Amino acid sequence: WNARLQVERPGKLHGLGCWFDCELGPEAWMTNSPCAPHRINRPQAFLPIDETVSVASGEVIELTLMARPGEGLIAWAVHLPATGRRFSQSTFHGVAISPFHLAQSSPARVPTISAEARARQVVWNYCDGRRTAREVEESVLRDFPALLPGEGEIRRLVADVLARDAP
Repeated sequence: WNARLQVERPGKLHGLGCWFDCELGPEAWMTNSPCAPHRINRPQAFLPIDETVSVASGEVIELTLMARPGEGLIAWAVHLPATGRRFSQSTFHGVAISPFHLAQSSPARVPTISAEARARQVVWNYCDGRRTAREVEESVLRDFPALLPGEGEIRRLVADVLARDAP
């Protein structure tokens, strides 16, 4: 994507904040703009530049943004035509980290097992090297009928755990 932005007031540029506006149909929009009163709960992005630069009111900032969402890659180039300055960055040698994931990596965090992991653990406990896949499924259904909302969901969980974790 390419964008030309005009500076509204003088200040210091550290990078660009980004979000999206999407027209779904006539008079139907969705946005994650921090300025919107009815925004969806999706994070915005901050695209930093190498150094802080002064910008003047009316100055143009040109942004080129390239993304490969499936690979987690984002690259951006910021050009300031008034000064000829150019900045290029990418996430190629780094990873975008959310506050949640940053907190998850803290060695002081006290981890707890999720409900999904507890359900998987129930299935693993029946994988003793003697039971068949059918017997594991029947045991989970018999002993934990309320593990998930329905029998079909329990059967899918057992099949998924056995396919993924029990070769």
